[in-house]
Formats: sequence, C-alpha cells, structure tokens
Amino acid sequence: MTSDVAQTLGHTATDSLAMDQLQCFINMDRRTRPLPADYLNFHSPTMAEEMRDNQVRWLADLCEKNGLCEGKWHMAFCRAVEMLDRYIAAAFVDETSLRLLAVVCFFIAYKVDDDNTDIFSSSFLPLLPGCTEQDMLYGELEVLDRLSWAVDRPTPQHFVLMLLLSANEPEKVLASIYHAANQFILLGMADTNIGRRQMSVVGTAAIMCAITLQFSVKRAFATQCRMSQEDWVALVSAITKEHMNADELQAVDETSRLMMTAYYRAMGYDVTQPKQTPDDSGESARRERVVPPTP
Repeated sequence: MTSDVAQTLGHTATDSLAMDQLQCFINMDRRTRPLPADYLNFHSPTMAEEMRDNQVRWLADLCEKNGLCEGKWHMAFCRAVEMLDRYIAAAFVDETSLRLLAVVCFFIAYKVDDDNTDIFSSSFLPLLPGCTEQDMLYGELEVLDRLSWAVDRPTPQHFVLMLLLSANEPEKVLASIYHAANQFILLGMADTNIGRRQMSVVGTAAIMCAITLQFSVKRAFATQCRMSQEDWVALVSAITKEHMNADELQAVDETSRLMMTAYYRAMGYDVTQPKQTPDDSGESARRERVVPPTP
C-alpha cells in the first residue's frame, strides 16, 4: 500500500497543474452525479436499496477474499459501483440479474487498468452457474452502450490522492490515511444513500473521516505527523472550498457523518439506542449513546 501511494503521489506531485486537474475531475463528476434519491426505481419498480447494497457488499467481499482490493483494485471496485448505479438509473434490471450486472461492471472497471481476462476463470465465472464468458462479453457491450462508453470516471480514491498530495507529510503518514480512507469508501459505496452521491463528495468525506479516526484512535499517529488534526482539517477544507460549491460542501459534511456512523455500527457500536445512565441526583435518565466525534 505504501509503495502504491508513493507512486501515485509521485506522478501527480510533479504536475504544477494539480489543482486544475482536481477541478477537472470535479467537473467530470458533476456530469453524472449525484443520482436522484429514487434512481433505483426509475426503470425497476421492485428494486430495493437492500438488494443493491447486498450485491455491492458481495462484490467488495469477493475483491478482498481474492486479494483484489489493493491499490488500483479499490478504484476498480468504485468504478464498478459507479457504473452499476448509472446503469440501474438508465435501464430495467431484473433482480435475478443484479449479481451478473455487478460482475460485468467490475470486469469493465478492471480492464480500465489491466486487460488481463484471466480474472474470468479464476474469480468470477465459478460464482455464476450457467454463465459463460460469452454471456459476460455480451453483458459488457450492453453496459458500455447504455453508458455511452463513459466508464473511465474519477473515483473517490482519485480525490483522496489529490488531497493527500497537498500535505507535506511522511510517506508512512500518507499511506495510513489513504488506507483508512479506503475503508470508509468501501463502507460508503455499499450504502445507496452514500453511493449515489458525487465521487468527489464521497472521497472528501472519506479523507475527513480517516483523519478523525487516525488522530482519535491511533495515538502513535499524531507523533508521526508534522501537522496537527486541526491543520489537516484546515488544509482539506481550504482546498475543497476553493473547488466545490455550497451544496457539495454541505453534502461532504452530511456524508462524513453517515460514514462515521456506518463505521462504528460495523464495529459493533449501537450509535442510536438510548441507555440508562445515572444522573447527578442518583436517578436514572434516558440518554442517547454518545456518537464518537465526526469531522
């Protein structure tokens, strides 16, 4: 992971137009996102959020179990989910075909970075009984045609990396934040309410959550950083305020809270259930469990 971050940052940091590139990514992102809140049912009336989210989680698990979610594989996963959502918003999807669609989208996203088609037999085809490589290729052409071949879109990781390159921090620190941000991105993309948003919003929210988590949970992290948590937040905020509009900034704040809540829920914390806590008078009072700090 460290070498992947260093390599990506190394290529981008040499470009004096890095912030122009960031703005270009954001403008590209705005062309197709955010998707409407009811996009799942535009053409598929019986499609439920749970169906979509379960397939996205299944795809993430598949990537992790096969060692695919490292470096560029995180990007391929997010590209696949981005395509999956846009396809659902544009065409009817039978519930029984949702897994095949997810796999087809991942295969397309995978080929953006690597045209090695051996992934068919090694990872995916055994999971789809009765499905052949020809079926996959047919599905690929259908998705590409429906999306007008617009598949090489910026991912949340692109925005995380663009923001990280502005920080004068050791490679180990940058890699740690990048890894933590990826975990928040994976959680977020598996939630319809987060995944339908702009990738720039998801990426920015993820890095804000990662910064909060690293400073709050990993005590050694602060000693490795040249900047304080406040400096990190100020840096990211300054860059985003320059390139995002008011609605997008508000969406970043809301998304970061949703991501942090999803993270603690995944860790087994009940962030909404009220509990009995003795007050100063010795009597019991109902108080909501305190949610850990959010950006």
